[in-house]
Amino acid sequence: MRHPFHQVQSGFGGLLLCFRKNVHFLLGKLEIEGKDGAECFSTMNKDKVPVDFLYPGMMVGGNYRVETFIRRGGSGEVWTVRHVKFEDRRFAVKVLRPGFGLDLRVVLGLLDDRTKCFYEEVQFCRAIRHRGIVEIVEWGRLSDDRSYMVMECLEGESLGDLMKREGAMPLHRVLGLVDGILDVLSAVHKAGVLHRNLKPPHIFIARQSDGTEYIKLLDFGQAIPVPAAPNSQDSQRGNVLMMSGTPPYIAPEQVKSFPSTPMTDIYALGVLIFKMLTGKLPFDSKSTIGMMRARLYVEPIDIRCYAKGIPDALAGLLNTMLKRLPEERPPSVDEVKQRLRWIFQ
Repeated sequence: MRHPFHQVQSGFGGLLLCFRKNVHFLLGKLEIEGKDGAECFSTMNKDKVPVDFLYPGMMVGGNYRVETFIRRGGSGEVWTVRHVKFEDRRFAVKVLRPGFGLDLRVVLGLLDDRTKCFYEEVQFCRAIRHRGIVEIVEWGRLSDDRSYMVMECLEGESLGDLMKREGAMPLHRVLGLVDGILDVLSAVHKAGVLHRNLKPPHIFIARQSDGTEYIKLLDFGQAIPVPAAPNSQDSQRGNVLMMSGTPPYIAPEQVKSFPSTPMTDIYALGVLIFKMLTGKLPFDSKSTIGMMRARLYVEPIDIRCYAKGIPDALAGLLNTMLKRLPEERPPSVDEVKQRLRWIFQ
């Protein structure tokens, strides 16, 4: 039996929503217009990832020697590397896993170049002139055709790691972090880019030698240009079948695969602030599908139900950021920043 609404987990945390007749999930197989869907889908299975993408001592790009493992995601791995001629500096290298088509649009035949999104991420990062964006120093392909990028190596920890360790955080700590996030996100939007996947692991708290901290915004793998008009071609890019974002932080328009706007990132930021202050999400659902349905039909929980001492004005701002319709949210990151400063002046 075919069902009109199914979820298929992609290799990097995205979600494919099968609404169309020519794409359906049947008896554990993804069938795509006569293609062997099971074979296509197996390329996105994390269990198929080889144990060793890279290894210590391996050379990347002819100049960088691999040293230590940092992390593995659905799309590839990140390792520290050192330039053979400038051994006093460490860098990080991100390498796509073999045969990885980066998003399911490739599997569905909607994107011809399987590394196009990877190089778009490089270009987005290089176009945003801000210290809160990771500096990319080199990119290319290895001899086996895997794409890689070499970037600055950061010292510090992700917001995700901090939240796992500390849980709900005090208001003053959250405000300091949010101010840095707003600063970077404002620069991103002014550079004409939408991030579309704000979440704790993608926010890095970089620590300098003097102990001061600042925010780095990571992973522009799902970023798109800010659409010039609501119905422009760019506004539709990536929204044909692939739902952008990560379910706990996506906006209602992402659930419906509607075009993203700056207010899409503002919604995700509202969810992020809510969880930083409470350790919980603003929707009470334990399943991914339930979480997405709640975005469309249920009002978010008022933060004052979970956390004491939250000013009414801040609760009101968060409720506005989490409005179902994009046009009812604050129109810009700068307005959110101004309203926060007015509340806590």
